[in-house]
Amino acid sequence: MRYLKDKGCYYFPEIAQLYQTMKESGIGIDRFEFVFAGAKFDVVFAINRTPFELMFGCVGHGECNFILTLQKGYLLSPITDDVFCSLCDVLHLNYKNDGFSSYKFLQYVAKKVPRKCSGRRIQPHEVARVRKDIPDSKKIYFVRWYPHNRDNKNARNIEKTRKLCGEKAAEFCERNNISSCWSEESADARCYYDPWDTKL
Repeated sequence: MRYLKDKGCYYFPEIAQLYQTMKESGIGIDRFEFVFAGAKFDVVFAINRTPFELMFGCVGHGECNFILTLQKGYLLSPITDDVFCSLCDVLHLNYKNDGFSSYKFLQYVAKKVPRKCSGRRIQPHEVARVRKDIPDSKKIYFVRWYPHNRDNKNARNIEKTRKLCGEKAAEFCERNNISSCWSEESADARCYYDPWDTKL
């Protein structure tokens, strides 16, 4: 990994192998974990949207959740100043005393990226846990798809579908007037399936 000053972003080729195995396996979202300075980070890598997203969740510190985008050519967006300040607070590190920097953090992340995908289907609530921008954020457990082919109502939760399930699912729901249904209760959760597998 290195910083590309002329582009204002990072070259992040360490994620190439993970991306390739996800693509070959038909997996749109995968997940991995690492520990840095005593804090556990949960990372969700989503290639089912443009640009790709690396979503970071600092376990137990939701205020430190953040998203970096990955453009073609493995170009990773920089960590913003406000996110870096949050990282410093959570990790009890700073540049002056510890030499801590966003570059150093991402260098560490690059070493922890797995070389192949997990092979399992990541559930929407796992994605929701590392994002701060989910509409109706208490309802994170996927229940079902609801086609509005009888009640003449318009599809709801399209943006939530986009953020938790990807662009293809959201666009399919928009075209076919299908709502995603969610619950606050983990007991209501059903294993995720794609909306095109729903009987219309």
